[in-house]
Amino acid sequence: MTKPNKKQVGAEGKLCNLEEISILNGETLRRYWGDEVRALKDKIKAFEYLIPKSKSSKDGQKKKKSGSDHNLKDGEYVESLLRETLQKYLPKRLEALSGFIVRPAVKTGKAGRARKGKEDEHSTQLDIIVYDSLNFPILHQAEGTSIVVPEGVVGIISVKKSLEYGYIQDEIEKLRTAATLCRSSQGKVRGPFLALIGTLPSKSWPCSLESRRKAIQSAYQKKEVKKDLYFDDVVGYVGVLDKWGIFKTRPEGTNPHEAKYIALEFEADEAHLGLQFLLSGIFSVLYDESRNTINRPGFTAFSSKVSLDNFKIEVKGIRQKRHQTSTEK
Repeated sequence: MTKPNKKQVGAEGKLCNLEEISILNGETLRRYWGDEVRALKDKIKAFEYLIPKSKSSKDGQKKKKSGSDHNLKDGEYVESLLRETLQKYLPKRLEALSGFIVRPAVKTGKAGRARKGKEDEHSTQLDIIVYDSLNFPILHQAEGTSIVVPEGVVGIISVKKSLEYGYIQDEIEKLRTAATLCRSSQGKVRGPFLALIGTLPSKSWPCSLESRRKAIQSAYQKKEVKKDLYFDDVVGYVGVLDKWGIFKTRPEGTNPHEAKYIALEFEADEAHLGLQFLLSGIFSVLYDESRNTINRPGFTAFSSKVSLDNFKIEVKGIRQKRHQTSTEK
């Protein structure tokens, strides 16, 4: 993307100072979100500097390698940093939590019996659960781990410090399974935003546009997955925070049969894009008319970008309601 000069010709042929109109074209927001991403990555580097990874050489001497010497804590630290960053900008009703989603087989609402005859279900441990704690209760919360009910889940995000090829299918399957727990009994409420984000690009995976596309599409190729796959169940965003991103476009019509994606490579001055995609995905669910009637605020700003790749995944429809028993039909 070509950077504009400090002054350029405006709509009426007059010279305009871009600094004066940046608040109108979104440049101020883009710079702001870019600074947030850089600050987050600086904190990751600080952890690595203090707890460096070392490797013993043949002569017994230790040599420093990139990364931290404690992979588990390294990963947990990256997750906590992203949760902390998101929490700063989420509305007060939302919390960025870590833990599990539990769908108990109990009555919902005044007389909701859609779960009758079912068994209690729960997700695997999830890195980030964006949850509406103002309107929905938290079942359990202790030592940084929360257990929540599906109705209040607005977003689910898997976080990897380095996004490797081998992670993508497993992480996307975890997201899909968690999303099915959040299906509305009426089939009318939009499901949570699903994302897989890495903070650093892989050193072992060449990560071409073609390999990224194949990695995502292959996650949905199993027959048992395809026969019950809906638009809300497929991942909304996959990317490395300031390097590249693949996002799901809005559905075409009220009952789409495919989820379309656009892949982007970020320029050096587009570090803001990954964080903006996460926030926009969360807000698109939070302010969806199927969830409430609050108008979505103007909070993110994207510059125009040429698509480098696009693809699609076949789905059964916009979303599926939880199956009812024969006595309910």
